Amino acid sequence: MTEGKQKIAVLGGGAGSLTTVFELTSLPDWQDKYDITVYQLGWRLGGKGASGRGANGRIEEHGLHVWMGFYDNAFRVIRAAYQEMGRPPGSPLATWQDAFKKHSFIVIGEDIKGKWKTWRLMFPTNNLVPGDGGELPSLEECAELLLGYLHTHFLSVQRNATGLSKSPHPDEGIFKRILDDAEQVAAAGAMTAGGALLFTAHEALKVVRLGGKPAEEIIKPLDTFLHWLWSMIEQVLDDDDELRRLWIEFDLFVTTVRGLIADGVMFGPNNLDFLDQWDYREWLKKHGATEISYNSGATRALYDLVFGYENGDTDRPNYGAGVGLRSVLRIGLTYKGAVFYKMQAGMGDTVFTPLYEVLKKRGVKFEFFSRVRNLGLSEDGSRIETISVGRQATLKSGSYDPLVDCENLACWPSDPNYDQLVEGDALKSQGINLESFWTPWPDVEEFELKLGQDFDLVVQGISLGAFPFICSELIAANDGWRQMVENVQTTRTQAMQLWLNKDIAGLGWTQPSPILDAYVQPMNTWADMSQLIDRESWRPPNVVRSIAYYCGPMVGGIPDPADRGAPAKALAEVKETGRKWLNGASGFLWPLATTLGSQTDLDFELLVDSAGGTGDQRYDAQFWKANIDPSERYVLSVSGSLDYRLEPGKSGFDNLFLTGDWTRNGFNAGCIEATVMAGMLAANAISGFPVIDSIVGYK
Repeated sequence: MTEGKQKIAVLGGGAGSLTTVFELTSLPDWQDKYDITVYQLGWRLGGKGASGRGANGRIEEHGLHVWMGFYDNAFRVIRAAYQEMGRPPGSPLATWQDAFKKHSFIVIGEDIKGKWKTWRLMFPTNNLVPGDGGELPSLEECAELLLGYLHTHFLSVQRNATGLSKSPHPDEGIFKRILDDAEQVAAAGAMTAGGALLFTAHEALKVVRLGGKPAEEIIKPLDTFLHWLWSMIEQVLDDDDELRRLWIEFDLFVTTVRGLIADGVMFGPNNLDFLDQWDYREWLKKHGATEISYNSGATRALYDLVFGYENGDTDRPNYGAGVGLRSVLRIGLTYKGAVFYKMQAGMGDTVFTPLYEVLKKRGVKFEFFSRVRNLGLSEDGSRIETISVGRQATLKSGSYDPLVDCENLACWPSDPNYDQLVEGDALKSQGINLESFWTPWPDVEEFELKLGQDFDLVVQGISLGAFPFICSELIAANDGWRQMVENVQTTRTQAMQLWLNKDIAGLGWTQPSPILDAYVQPMNTWADMSQLIDRESWRPPNVVRSIAYYCGPMVGGIPDPADRGAPAKALAEVKETGRKWLNGASGFLWPLATTLGSQTDLDFELLVDSAGGTGDQRYDAQFWKANIDPSERYVLSVSGSLDYRLEPGKSGFDNLFLTGDWTRNGFNAGCIEATVMAGMLAANAISGFPVIDSIVGYK
């Protein structure tokens, strides 16, 4: 170890690694304490959040990336990065507010007896600012907030719904008092008996929170309300969209409250992590939810959001109940500003350019084209002693400049800047992908980082899917590592991006710009990303008026390392899946975009092809991504797996720290917020700086 300074080798340049480094280098006098080097495969940072720029400056992503309004920790980091980067006023994406714009319109698909419908939700905005931190509401407070919303929503629906003014037949005792309360709290005729039941449950919840009543007092009026509501609307659920959705909302809420009380989470000794022994839908069913609710589009949307299907198989949904409930409550009740934020350029441009530029200016070193091959243990197995790294290409000068200019914005290209590499011409002519696990390109050099010479501490930021290939010694030596690799599952994902010559209204979409989920598998998610047109470099005669992103799970394991053709096969599979999907499912969303005489087949002449192709050639000019590389596989939160996740500061090896959404980080789901939380925890474990209390949602 350098006198008074620790050398830190950071493996991988994804959000977890960069957050760890950002937090460490935000400490006072960090340069007197640490010497930090990031080792990155290929030519760009970002991990599963990396993006690139292709022909016409078009943005090419790993998939659909949007941020949620509850991402307090992620927004805190990115706000600080933008402030420190200090772009001139008026320049592209000068501030974080320029880079992230509020999005409130969410659509959920509903398959009702083979007929698709859209459940449209316009979430209200608020004046809160993501990244400002603060205390999260307790479960009891969440229940109270939800019940207050549902009570108000019910009263608005019942005024227009035939039959909802009928009274249930309550038992004596508490339910007689319910009706008495209703007369006192509602104007004449303003509250039905159903409304009275909800009001009383709401009041009971407040009293229970203060310790004045047993928890069961909440459930009694709610169960009676559900029984009454079902009797009113059972016969019209398939035909009346508003009443069906009203039922789903109340059934899921009451089931959740009932389950939290029964399992000792609300008013009991357990926390949400206790529930992860069950799958979310399994847990809902266990506590009495009806099939129409636990199999609803609203529930399925959560699984689609997190690719929650074992091995990408949509017939095998699995999402831990505790993580699922935490996600639902955070998304719906704790967002700031808006429920979603759409980035105004690629995720690489919006997130990883600012982080890179700030960290580089601070003095962090980046070693691109550095493929981590193996982590080697000391003889006693207590620490990392060597790191084997393959150098993929030789720099013509001492450092690599990874960015390119797109419409006056510093961006990451989809291919390396070949002119900076000795082997650039060969790499380009052979079409080599240095990011691929199956690349036929041999490393130009293999070198070994050594403990005490090149590093003292190691931050492992490469994702879980790669561990069998680069951490085999750790897995063999430590049972915790073995169990994590065996039990924390990952899955392939796939994505498709289309550039079209009509706007969404011209395609037949009559609603505001959407993010749509729970639609036809496997490309179950569609987002209109037309806000990106101005950040790309299209010029006449290529006129782009809308951009569509799709993504979903993809079935399959990790192909044999010797199968050099695996990436091409997977990409061809995604391309064909996209073609079939567009010709079978796009017509419902875009009824004006189908071919003549068809209600389902997309007219490929609507797709933009700068080469001037026609028909299928225009489809061939779009972009697809098959995320099959081990480190690209999405990390799942399947039931029963939480206890096998390792904490960032508890790797089991003295000088190794962990970061990424695969760790036990307090959120434990595959998203940027969980990744950033892991990075903060890793930085805390390294530095001892007491930041844990400032990590929103960790405790």
